[in-house]
Amino acid sequence: MDPRLGREYLGSNGINLFHVFDTTSLLDLLRPAIGHVDTDEFPSAVLIANAGAEFWRALEEFGMHGFDPVDYFSSHLATTYAIKYLDSDYELLYPSEYPISLRAIADRSGWCHPTPLGITIHHHFGTWYAFRALFLIKARLPASDCSPTNHPCESCIDKPCISACHANAVGEIGSFNLEACARFRIQESSPCSFRCISRIRCPVGSEYQYVPKQMKYHYKRGRDSMVRFYAEHSDQD
Repeated sequence: MDPRLGREYLGSNGINLFHVFDTTSLLDLLRPAIGHVDTDEFPSAVLIANAGAEFWRALEEFGMHGFDPVDYFSSHLATTYAIKYLDSDYELLYPSEYPISLRAIADRSGWCHPTPLGITIHHHFGTWYAFRALFLIKARLPASDCSPTNHPCESCIDKPCISACHANAVGEIGSFNLEACARFRIQESSPCSFRCISRIRCPVGSEYQYVPKQMKYHYKRGRDSMVRFYAEHSDQD
C-alpha cells in the first residue's frame, strides 16, 4: 500500500482536491442514501475533485467512453487508486445510483462556500472545480483537516458576477433564480448557452478557468437537460 504514489497518480490525472473523512463522521448523510454502513469494514471515505483543465486533458487522452465519459473516467480513477495503490476493497458511492448529496458532504470538508451563482466556490480555485468521486475504502487513512477556509465572496466588493448576468438571475447568496437562468440559456443564440458569463467574471481562481472544449461539454449537457425538461412540461405553462 502506497498512498503517496496513489495521490501522485490522481494528481497526474487532474485530481487536485482530495479529502479523507472518518466514515463515522458522515453516517447521518450516508445512511439515508445507502442504508447500513459498516464503519468497521469501511473506516474511511474519500472525496476527490478536479480543479482547472488538467482533468479534461487527461480525460481526452484516456478517451471518451460510455454514456457519461466524465463519470466513467472518474470511476476508473477511484477504482485504480483503491485497488492498485491501496490494495483495498472499496465501495463507490458516486458516481452511482445512490442519491448521495455531494454538496452536503463537501460542506464538511471546509473546501467550499455558497455563492450568488448557486454553486460553490473554493478559496483558491474559485468556482472552477467539480466533485468527481466519493468512495468508501477498507484501508484506514488519516482523516483530513476539516477546518473551514476563508469565504472569498465576503471580501469581494464589486461582485461582478451579479452585474454580468444577462438573465438577472444572480443576486445575493441564497437568492439565485434557477428558473430565470434556465429560461434564458435555452433561448436561441443565448450568449449563455455554452458558458456562464457571471462565472467567468468572478476574479477568484480565474487562472483555473476551464478550457473552451471542457466548458462547452459541461454546459451543453446541462442545457440539453433543460431543453428536454421544458419540452416535457410545456403543456403546464
